[in-house]
Amino acid sequence: MNNIGNEVKRIEAIIDQDYEGLDYWNINRDTALKLLCTLFEEWVYQLDQEIFSFMEPQKIKLNGFIITLVEALDWLIRMTFKKNKIDGCNVEDVDTLIKYTQEAFAKAIIHVKAEQIFLPFWKGLYMAKVDSKNSNKDCIEFEFHSHDVAVLEGINFVLLEEYNHYKLKKLEKVEQTIKKLYSNVPEMHYHTMSIARTEFDFDFPDDYNIGPYTIRDIKNVWRRVIREAYWADRHNRDQKLIDRDSLPDLWSINVENWVLTDVKEETALKLIDDLTYTGRMKGKQRSSKPLLQPIFQLSDGTRFISPRFILYNQLGRNIITILNRIYGDEANQDADSKETIFIKELRDVTSQYPNLSVCHDVPVDGTNVDFGILDTNDNTLALFELKWFVEPVTAVEIQNKDAEISKGLHEQLPKYEDAIKENGSKFTLKAFGKEIEINESFYFVLTRLTIGSGLIKPSPYKTINIRMLKKALFDTNGNLNEACRKLYDGFYYPKINEDFSLEKAEFKMGNVTVIADSIKKLDSSYDLSIPSDSEVSLLGFEMNPEKVPQMKFKHVGSSIYILTKDSMEEENLGKEGSNHLETSVQGFFKGVTPSEEQLNAYSTCMFDKRIGRRERRKLERRMKKAIKRAVKNRMRDIMKDIHN
Repeated sequence: MNNIGNEVKRIEAIIDQDYEGLDYWNINRDTALKLLCTLFEEWVYQLDQEIFSFMEPQKIKLNGFIITLVEALDWLIRMTFKKNKIDGCNVEDVDTLIKYTQEAFAKAIIHVKAEQIFLPFWKGLYMAKVDSKNSNKDCIEFEFHSHDVAVLEGINFVLLEEYNHYKLKKLEKVEQTIKKLYSNVPEMHYHTMSIARTEFDFDFPDDYNIGPYTIRDIKNVWRRVIREAYWADRHNRDQKLIDRDSLPDLWSINVENWVLTDVKEETALKLIDDLTYTGRMKGKQRSSKPLLQPIFQLSDGTRFISPRFILYNQLGRNIITILNRIYGDEANQDADSKETIFIKELRDVTSQYPNLSVCHDVPVDGTNVDFGILDTNDNTLALFELKWFVEPVTAVEIQNKDAEISKGLHEQLPKYEDAIKENGSKFTLKAFGKEIEINESFYFVLTRLTIGSGLIKPSPYKTINIRMLKKALFDTNGNLNEACRKLYDGFYYPKINEDFSLEKAEFKMGNVTVIADSIKKLDSSYDLSIPSDSEVSLLGFEMNPEKVPQMKFKHVGSSIYILTKDSMEEENLGKEGSNHLETSVQGFFKGVTPSEEQLNAYSTCMFDKRIGRRERRKLERRMKKAIKRAVKNRMRDIMKDIHN
């Protein structure tokens, strides 16, 4: 391992050296940050336009490119704070600035891929072999440590994809409902979507504490940031309709301009500060990255967002992750209540089946049983060790949770089984209030989503997630024995060569060729959803586009609209003698939307901070041409890859 480890380090150093000499690092930091975000916004806009004209397979590929750009921007901003100086060069030639920034993006895309490959090697997920026969070129190949590791990587990858698709369908249903109700009222659309994004992304109840904040505080602050991003994106798209070569604007964040009725201003200011990336560590955090702190700060203290970077952010897991890092143990002061939340959700699942009784926190020798289900029809018992953690996304994050899952499989579940084998009726007396002879018992580690890496030592027990359990109970109409047998047999695990395949990916990173095992999701029907998952509600309101009328409004004032005569709802109201309906954001979920005057003030381009209108127009004309060339070159490469 020492020899191969040294070889891998040598290859990493070669790849790192490939980006060290970039001219981009010499640019003034503030200018560099603005350039990065502007070019990112332009590329994502162009990709979005292309997505509309492609079929599903190409759409998936284009969306993949957008995620790659998000990851590249994350890496570049992190490196810009490290390498670009505040008093760096002020290059006046715009073409040169754009060229330097485009070169940096190209290198960033390569380096992000390198990080995603090399880091799992150091965590034991990959084995490596190096071919250095050619003195000028190196080739390194990474393979999964074992077949089990490869398969579990694929299973977790598909589970994440399936869950993200489930959440996306919920958001789409909300959006379709709001579009039908308030099709031409952007205030309502953006306000409601920002609420939906925060409500659906946080599993914790509103009074749950993370550091000095409640979940309610976080939602109320962050939905305003999301809403700002929606307005900024709308502004940029409107500008494109006027001038297709216009540059995307970035958006400043000023808490002082918000009307705060549901959160204290000092709380909002503190949270925004915690979620602002400055390149410096805060509190107890040892590491961070812009994806976790997606507000950026310039040298003069100005805070701004890149709208699409916010809208592509997985806010729930990212915000919780960074607050845990900043506040350390303090952030987990309510950790015990996680189990209570999980148990409530499980009770909601089992309550659909009258034959199922449940118990929780039942003491047995050496531990407590977290949760149990008894099928009173045939006295089948299933016991669960619950594992709730902030859901990992990458292979390394998943592997970092192995110790918790392994403890459940190899320490706690054997104690569960021993207790039942020793005296099952004694357990049922404590758990269900009467002695019952158990006919058959099953034991599981139950997670929210991912199920651990292939590095976990094999166990006779099974790790499943809550969506698998819900699906199994639904498919068997609450027959616990049948459901558990399906779960034990891995029936609800994604299948290799059916739902995913193992591939070899090859990359050129400078003078190094990197070949790595990778996972490819196949076009399968894998879905853990049940019919009730299609029922979407938001703050007690059912979100179903088929159950709401098509309404149209006329804009008559700042955030004030009236129903028009061609609205179905207008006709219905007219029969009852009412012919107008006034609505404002202030009257809907107690939200706040900026007026047109505020929007004009907020939409100030980050490039016009210190220059007049005439100078800005002159600079913009030059930058339009440069941006257009950069985007055209990148889009040409992307389209070539799509068609190949």
